[in-house]
Amino acid sequence: MSGAPLLIAIDEVQSVKGKGRDDRLKTLLKGVQHAGGVGVMWPVGLVMTGTPDAYGHVRACGTFAERMIGVAPFDKSNIPLGSLNEQATAQAIAEPLSEHGITVDDDVLDMAWQETMGHAYFVQAFGKSLCESLQENAPGSQSVGMDIAEAALTNFNGMKRQRYEERRMELQATGSLEAALLVAQCIFEKGPITSDHNSMLCATPEWGCAKQPTGRSGRTGANGPIQERTPSPPCCMPA
Repeated sequence: MSGAPLLIAIDEVQSVKGKGRDDRLKTLLKGVQHAGGVGVMWPVGLVMTGTPDAYGHVRACGTFAERMIGVAPFDKSNIPLGSLNEQATAQAIAEPLSEHGITVDDDVLDMAWQETMGHAYFVQAFGKSLCESLQENAPGSQSVGMDIAEAALTNFNGMKRQRYEERRMELQATGSLEAALLVAQCIFEKGPITSDHNSMLCATPEWGCAKQPTGRSGRTGANGPIQERTPSPPCCMPA
């Protein structure tokens, strides 16, 4: 049994339920695994994107998921996606509009970079705000200048505030807000995370550092009891 090649793409995969009754992700992964099984050999590709915790979310669906993405060559397909650079940001704003015969001033593209710093979500939001501003303030215009961009900023900044508020509420709900603010402060100040910072980070269970055993004894060697130590998580390492 075989079929035409199929590529499945899923965005925000960390939001797809993988356990319980509504285990859509687990069902999908099992289907992909079966499609490539002996006697089937249906060429199916699966591309999943999401937040940094998406990798662990997928692996938690079961041992079969670990085999799919946790061993070679699948482990090499876990590709970190960072921010766009300045050139890619300009292309993301200008090229979709150019398909409709609309040009974007260089000053506007500079603004797009300064306002988004290449963050994919904010680049998309900035482009959306530009299009809405163009339609509202200069319908039929074939160019986007600073007047259109300035008018778009109000809507764009509102979208940014909403995004930040959603993330803040998520962090607050998990008790991770204080630790996240600390990390953000260290990044903003470009300073090292000190041992005092580590203590605060490790007080947050969601960071995987709380109540970690520092050692245990029980075995006896030639010179007395042997103290065995469990390696500490990365964020609890001494500064």
